[in-house]
Amino acid sequence: MSSISETRWGRRRLAEETSAQRRIIDAQLAEGLDDIRNERVSRRFDTADEMLDALKEKSSIEGA
Repeated sequence: MSSISETRWGRRRLAEETSAQRRIIDAQLAEGLDDIRNERVSRRFDTADEMLDALKEKSSIEGA
């Protein structure tokens, strides 16, 4: 890395950005796994109507 541009934008800079991106991804994965462990996820819905029906059913159960 003989020039300023290589030092500034070369491999070292790329490695720093990559490790920062990995930390963000790891944190997001941990958050998602925590949601799964604590049952804060729902099944896949094929239509918006299916989702709304499930929400209505859940709110009627919780309201009872």
